[in-house]
Amino acid sequence: MKHCGLPYDETWVNWSEDMIAEGFDKKCSDLLVLCAERPPFNEFEMKDLIENILDQLSLDSRDKESVIRDYLIFLRSQVLEREIKLMEALREIVDINNELGMNDSLHDFYLFYYAKDELENEGVQFYINNKSAKQINKTIYDYFENWQPEMFKLDEK
Repeated sequence: MKHCGLPYDETWVNWSEDMIAEGFDKKCSDLLVLCAERPPFNEFEMKDLIENILDQLSLDSRDKESVIRDYLIFLRSQVLEREIKLMEALREIVDINNELGMNDSLHDFYLFYYAKDELENEGVQFYINNKSAKQINKTIYDYFENWQPEMFKLDEK
C-alpha cells in the first residue's frame, strides 16, 4: 500500500524536512525520525511511521485529490489568518499546479502569483486585468476568502 500514491522513499523524507521547517515537529516528533531515514527504506517500518505521523497531524492518506484539497484548505486558512505571506502560499500552489501539469482549477492562483511577482519586480503586470500594486493584494485576499474546496478538481488526462 502507498500513501497518496507515493512510494516509501526519499519523497517522504523530503516531505518531513519541509514539515519540520514549517514547525510541525513541535506537534509531531516522529517527523524527526522520518527525516533521519536513509536508503534502503523498509517499506513496513515506513508505512507504520507515516501512518503515525499522519494521525498525529490529523492528516489522512486518502486519494491524491483529497490530500491536495486539504492542503489548499490549510493554505487558505493560513493566508486568511495572516500566518503566511501571500507569495509563500501562492508559490506553494503554483508548485502544486506545476507538479499536476497546469491544473485548470488552480489557474487563477497561478495568474495571481505571477501578477504579484511582476508588480513587485517590474512595477507592472499583464496577468490580471486592471490591477495595480495597490489593488492586487485585496483582489488575492478576496479570492482566497471566496475560494471553496469544491472548486479544486484534478484534471482528467
